Amino acid sequence: MTPNYNKLIVQFNDDKVFDRVKVQSNFEVHRLYNMEPKEGFDIKSFTDLEKKMFNTVVISSALQTESIQNLYESLQQDPAVDFVQYDQEYELFAKMPSQSTNKWWFTAIRYRRSMMAYQSVNPVKVAVIDSGIDHNHPDLNPASFASAVNRRDFTNLVWQNGVLTNPSGTAIPLNQLGYNDSHGTHVAGIIAALYNTTHTVGVANNAPLMNLRAYPHPSDSTLCAAMYYAIKRNARVINASWGTRVDPSNPAVGSALKTAIDYACSKGIVVVCAAGDNNVDVAEYVPAGFENVVSVGSVQKGIPAGTYVKAVDSNDGAHVISAPGVGISSLYAGQNNSMLVDSGTSMSTAFVTGLIARMLDQEPLLVTPVTSGPCNAAASILSYIHTNPLPGSIGRGIIDVEATLNNLPDLS
Repeated sequence: MTPNYNKLIVQFNDDKVFDRVKVQSNFEVHRLYNMEPKEGFDIKSFTDLEKKMFNTVVISSALQTESIQNLYESLQQDPAVDFVQYDQEYELFAKMPSQSTNKWWFTAIRYRRSMMAYQSVNPVKVAVIDSGIDHNHPDLNPASFASAVNRRDFTNLVWQNGVLTNPSGTAIPLNQLGYNDSHGTHVAGIIAALYNTTHTVGVANNAPLMNLRAYPHPSDSTLCAAMYYAIKRNARVINASWGTRVDPSNPAVGSALKTAIDYACSKGIVVVCAAGDNNVDVAEYVPAGFENVVSVGSVQKGIPAGTYVKAVDSNDGAHVISAPGVGISSLYAGQNNSMLVDSGTSMSTAFVTGLIARMLDQEPLLVTPVTSGPCNAAASILSYIHTNPLPGSIGRGIIDVEATLNNLPDLS
């Protein structure tokens, strides 16, 4: 995905710079997050991460590309700037496969039938930032989408007078399509399809979902707004089946997203990211290359039968965990009588998201908020996930649902 050379995202380390840039610049300058001070407000009440978010701005121009690029170069040298990046589009990590449908993946991750029917103790809200979910699909719990809070569209963000005017996106009416294509519904099915007699079953089939539609053509600014909304609306897990390769002309791409992910981490929220499908080191991709996310690679069936190996296209790395991602059948948006077969680390990510939601439902204290200092919600949750090794690579191996859920500590 290529950068948008007409739009910058900049994080300043000086609280006064925003107003100065806004006055002096011939461009549009807006705060990325809706954190405007109210009467009697004191910025000292913000945490360090909240200050960073407050000082993150979007600078754009529809006509002055050359001037924007000059500004980019000057801001790179400015000591008042933590980072400057072009706003870059992110891709969904999925590819249509040629092989037939089966259910080998439940065996691969040891998700046994006896575990599929469970009583939810501490329901874990899962935010799916994606192409949208068919919120009227009969195999998804209608209670997830009963409130418009959980049906939001972030594809048309509007900035005016220096601020984002619709930080909560716009509500998607129940009687309208909740999706732009089937990718988000397919992912949602892997996470939370109901345990019934039709189609498939989600790993966390009791988990309430948030449908946060950001596709098509999302960029850092779109995804940051959707993620911030998920944080403010108390999601415990965020599924990010998307990413982008770091572009040499935009080496700081993902920096704004990392700030949002750090903030999620401080609130005890786990962000699960697709590693990508280009058979390279995940370090070349964001956000999966960040340390404070759960980065997920893809596994396929091996030879002989009953063995599993890294999917040919899956990105890899020492901190990558894996799940099935080739020829996965799940829910099909707008199609109640058939299923969709899809492949990619997008699908693998959804399996891991479902497992983490089950883990936090069973034991909420596995990951907790951090009031000060560094945090790593991903490292915390990964320390409790049991895996089985894979030949070839995928650093942490393939998830073992049974061993994980049967060996969680009681932290209450």
